[in-house]
Amino acid sequence: CGCPRCSIAESMTMRLGSVRRGGGIATALVLCQVLALLLVACNVNPCTAQTCDASAPRIDCGYVGIDQQQCEQNECCWMPVNPNPGNEPWCVYPNGVVAGYKLSSFSKSATGGNGTLSLLEGGQPQLGADISPLSLLVQYTSDSTMRVRITDASAQRWQVPRSVVPRSPPAAPPASPLYSFSYTESPFGFAVTRVSDGALLFNTTSPSADAFSGLQFKDQYLALSTQLSPTASLYGLGESTQSGGLRLRRDGTVFTLWARDTPCSATDQNLYGAHPMWVAVEADGSAHGVLLLNSNGMDVTAYNSSLLYQVIGGELDFYFFAGPSPDAVVEQYAALVGLPHMQPLWSFGFHQSAYGMPDIEYVEDVVANYSAAAIPLDTIWSDIDYMDQYKDFTFDPDRYPVDEVASFCSKLHSNGQQYVPIVDPGIKVESGYPSYTALLMSDAFISDSARNPFQGQVWPGYTIFPDFLNPDAHTYWAQEMSGFLDQVPFDGIWIDMNEISNFCNGECLNGAPVPLGSTSCGCSQAAAEFDTPGVGSWGVMSMRRRRGAGFNPTNPPYAINNGGTRDALNVKTLDMDSRHVNGTLEYNAHNLYGITEAIATRAALEAYYPNRRAFVLSRSTFPGSGAHTAHWTGDNQSVWDDMYYSIVGMLNFNMFAIPMIGADICGFNGDTTEEMCTRWIEVGAFSPFCRDHNAINQLPQELYRFASTAEAGRAVLTLRYSLLPLFYTRMYRANATGAPILRPLFFQFAADANTHGIDKQFLVGDTLMVSPVLEEGATSVSAYFPSGATFYSLYDYAATKGSGSWVTLSAPLEFIPVHIVGGSVLVQHSAPALTSSATRSSPMNLTVALNTAASSPSAHGELFIDDGNSYDYLSGKYTLMNFTATAVTLNGTALHSGYSGSSSVSTQIESVAVLGIASSPSKVLVNGSSFSSFSYDKSSQVLRITKLELDANKNFGISWS
Repeated sequence: CGCPRCSIAESMTMRLGSVRRGGGIATALVLCQVLALLLVACNVNPCTAQTCDASAPRIDCGYVGIDQQQCEQNECCWMPVNPNPGNEPWCVYPNGVVAGYKLSSFSKSATGGNGTLSLLEGGQPQLGADISPLSLLVQYTSDSTMRVRITDASAQRWQVPRSVVPRSPPAAPPASPLYSFSYTESPFGFAVTRVSDGALLFNTTSPSADAFSGLQFKDQYLALSTQLSPTASLYGLGESTQSGGLRLRRDGTVFTLWARDTPCSATDQNLYGAHPMWVAVEADGSAHGVLLLNSNGMDVTAYNSSLLYQVIGGELDFYFFAGPSPDAVVEQYAALVGLPHMQPLWSFGFHQSAYGMPDIEYVEDVVANYSAAAIPLDTIWSDIDYMDQYKDFTFDPDRYPVDEVASFCSKLHSNGQQYVPIVDPGIKVESGYPSYTALLMSDAFISDSARNPFQGQVWPGYTIFPDFLNPDAHTYWAQEMSGFLDQVPFDGIWIDMNEISNFCNGECLNGAPVPLGSTSCGCSQAAAEFDTPGVGSWGVMSMRRRRGAGFNPTNPPYAINNGGTRDALNVKTLDMDSRHVNGTLEYNAHNLYGITEAIATRAALEAYYPNRRAFVLSRSTFPGSGAHTAHWTGDNQSVWDDMYYSIVGMLNFNMFAIPMIGADICGFNGDTTEEMCTRWIEVGAFSPFCRDHNAINQLPQELYRFASTAEAGRAVLTLRYSLLPLFYTRMYRANATGAPILRPLFFQFAADANTHGIDKQFLVGDTLMVSPVLEEGATSVSAYFPSGATFYSLYDYAATKGSGSWVTLSAPLEFIPVHIVGGSVLVQHSAPALTSSATRSSPMNLTVALNTAASSPSAHGELFIDDGNSYDYLSGKYTLMNFTATAVTLNGTALHSGYSGSSSVSTQIESVAVLGIASSPSKVLVNGSSFSSFSYDKSSQVLRITKLELDANKNFGISWS
């Protein structure tokens, strides 16, 4: 009933029944008298305190497919809704009063304040006892970011380690905070407001509509709601492939954050990573963001005017980002969790991979065929095929002899190309296998509840797993990686299966022998984590939870919507009572495995290759992963919908400060088609990470396999390689400020509310707008052109003045519409080649796209150049040039001139095209001197200035009249 005395009364009632049956009349009379007093003190009937009121807020207690019996077994209310246009849940929590907490004290300081929260009245006892008192910490971490942390005042609780996501308290009060903090004392609620416009960024005081939870803080259930503006668009809360697209549905949709090996082709389910961060954009374009820094499993439910958090552990540790623009929100978020890693330039080239390449000769043929087809290729990848029986750090002696692999790698390097292999975290249990022996000796493995190495099953069979929360595991990993790279000097590492993925639901000891590569668990597994069986996607789920005292990681009282059917937490992964270093439970650390492995892998690579920027590609991610790794969207399907979802995924991860993101071009599972593969490479050529990858036993889909795909791939990748200065400069900007590489249209045109729902077009930086064909058989595409800018075709410079309308663009099969956004300066290499290293030796051309829609046409841009591979840029060995243009001038300002170029890296600018010049200039001056090598095209209104020999390290000025 939420009253401690009622809990005693309830237990005494059960005790009374036992005493009466045993004949203890005197004892029974005493118990009856005490019970009566307790019930009067509670002033409530414990049997009716929590009622099922259809008019009360409906907080989902079920899952898709739950029936009345299963709902009521979970002590919830079964209340069908017919008709149900708002997708209301039928199984909901009882509406017992949850008054929450009162603020007993609060002490303000220049950097925030500290307070104590005391329980007023609890609720939902089936979820555990309420914790009181709680501590409240308010921190003004910067001018744009503030923190509110609520936790147990009496005992330390799990929190995300600072070794994973570094953060420190503010050193000094912010000079000009963009936000204000206010609160109500009883019941406690708080609000964060943006000062400039009074917009509420977060408000936990209850409105009268929607499902809304006051503050609840139990050992394994933390709940809190915030008001949301009904007119705001909501984004983020990954990782999942939302069938509704980029803008999140606000109809009671549950977003579950729990890392799980589920193909990204599965919509509306939790996938590989957990990102409890969201961005809200109002109709006027103002934006703010919120992060709940918590690694435990959680459900976040979005309603029309509220957002509900239901978390199964840890703390409520919120960070608020005041914006007020979408770009500013992402930059503020990145500054907190970690600015993106500066990826090496070669990683922006084209990559080819496939699971099922039978031997090294096949791999060599793939590379040779790309060269013969004159299709650019920077990097070849190997999936687990290269391994000896799928064991990490080994080579199959027959199909991938190590000396042949090393020789091939050397040839790639001499041609300016790279080689990247996959490495999974599972280490095969095999006597005499050096990596297994070394992991046992290190004592840096994840252990089971009996403190023995936890044993799961993945590709090589039964495996154990390094504990990357343990520093000793980093040492182990670096040693294994060093021995691996001694054999073949690979250029990066691809880390997969790190959710952790497990072919068994929890531990498998004494299992039957399993065939190599089998995905069927060698142990017969019952529904050990539940009281009764249910209808989960893996047959081991039930909603019935035990109501015992104490912390129960294997059977928490609240079931998050894992897999869309509230599966057990150990489905396809480890048991929740598995142990990491210092006794840390998998229950708490599960979502951190991917980022901790990425940290260890990056460190191992950079220890082996000093002063060389590591390239790591990780499937599982968490806030801060972008500071260490790239990401791809995972196992998609060769279907047209997944091509569209790939755009949504890439835009989401740029908001999550992981800008080096891409999808498996042409699709991973299933057979692609020529048309689909052609369209997909057209989209993929504009993704930061551009890789073709597919599954074993599928139709081969290297770009040269199909005539139209080869032609389109050759053209669009040649275009991509010319655009390397754009991608690499955006990478520099991401590394410096957190700015995304790919952006939704509303990031640049936020004031145009029509852009808030557009996710089939996207921007590369602030420079290019890409409008791909995403439908089978289509030869045109409807593209939106926001008002306030002129857009120029990248191919012929034809101008379209944005008017906030949709325009049908011709798009035959081997063509993708791309426009330069007016107001930007585009830098391209003049002679793109088949590799990024060969391309960089060619001079650069500038395209100045004047925004003629503005009253004073102008344009701006920047260019970053360094060696592309080392950390020397941190010591000043880089060039950064800023471009500004008006209707009659172009100026290049060398903001930093620390990289002079080389025979392989050009810093020369040889031509300029100025778009939007209404009349023919009669004179051009370069650095104050008359210059004759120019021409003007009246029909396209383009001024071309050629034969320039400008250096990006030196200021220059060009004018025309």
